[in-house]
Amino acid sequence: MLDYQIHTLPNGLRIVYKQAPNTAASHLGFTINVGARDDGKLPGTAHCFEHMLFKGTKHRKAMQIINRLEVVGGEMNAFTTKEITVLYASIINEYTERALELLVDLTFNSIFPDKELLKEKKVITEEINMYLDTPEENIYDEFQEMVFKGHALAPNILGTTESLNEINADNHRIWVTGLIHKEAYFLIPDLQEVFDNISASPVYNGNPLVLDNIYLTMADAIVDDADLKNNLPRIANRINYLSSLDCSNTDKFRDSWKAEFDNTQNDIEKNELILALLTIKKAKDYWHQIHPPSDYSSSAERFREQLLLEIGQFYSYKGNNPRYHISFFLAALHKFV
Repeated sequence: MLDYQIHTLPNGLRIVYKQAPNTAASHLGFTINVGARDDGKLPGTAHCFEHMLFKGTKHRKAMQIINRLEVVGGEMNAFTTKEITVLYASIINEYTERALELLVDLTFNSIFPDKELLKEKKVITEEINMYLDTPEENIYDEFQEMVFKGHALAPNILGTTESLNEINADNHRIWVTGLIHKEAYFLIPDLQEVFDNISASPVYNGNPLVLDNIYLTMADAIVDDADLKNNLPRIANRINYLSSLDCSNTDKFRDSWKAEFDNTQNDIEKNELILALLTIKKAKDYWHQIHPPSDYSSSAERFREQLLLEIGQFYSYKGNNPRYHISFFLAALHKFV
C-alpha cells in the first residue's frame, strides 16, 4: 500500500503528499516537467533559468529571497536534470506556509533581471570551466553526447560558454511561459455556478459567460498555437489518458477534441476533456476576455478581482475535497499567486 497521496489539480498540476507525523520538519517543492532536453538551440537554458529563479521576483530582490528562510533556520535550493527542474525547501513545521509562499513567488513571479543575468553568466561560466577541469566527471557527459548524438538528451546540462552568451532575459520569459497556467484555476467547469449566481453577471464575447464557449474557442485556437505545433508529441504524452484524441497533428487534435466534447453524454468524460485542454492551453488570454456587464461602474480589471474573491470562496468551501485540492496547499497557493 502506498504511503503517499497523489492529487491532480484542475490545471493539471499534480501534488504528491506524504504525512510524516513524527518529525518537526517539512520538505516541499515544485518539480517542473521541463529540463535540459527542452533547451532547443541554446543548451544550458534550463540550468541558467534555475539560477535566475533566485535573482528577483515582482515582490522581492535577490537578498530578500536568500534571507527569507535562512533567518528561521530553513534552506532552499534548486537543481536541473535532463528532464526536470526542481525548486525545493526544508523548514520547521511552524514556518511551512512561509516556505510555500516563497516557492510560489519564485515559481510564478520571477522577473529575470538583465543585470543579474549578466552576473550569473559569469558564475555559470566558472562552473563550466571547473567541470571541464574535472575529467572524471566530464567523461560521463561526453559519453552521453556520443550515445544520444542528434537527440535532445545529448547536450550537457550546463551548456557551453557559446550558448550561454546567447541566452538573454527574453529567452527565459518565453521559455517559462506555459509551464504552469494559474488562470486555469479560474475557468474549471464547476465554477459555472459561481458565474451564474454573481450579481454582476460576467460577459464573454458580448454574451453572458458560458464556460463551454470559452473551451470551444480555446480548442479552435489549437491549430494556430506555435508552441503546441512544435511540442505536440510531448504535450500529447501529458494527456495520453485520453486515448480517443488524435494527436498526430494540431488539426486532427482540435477536430477530435471538439467531436468528443460535442458528443459525450458523460459529465466525467466531458470534464476530463476540459481539464486536458486547460492543461495544455494557456488560459490567461481567455480569462482577460471576461468583462463586466455594461452597467458596471468600475474597470474590467477591478471586476475580475471581484470575481477572484468569489472563486476563492468557492475553493475554500471545497477545502476537504481532494478533487479540487489539498486544502492547506491550495488555500495558500490562491492567497499568494
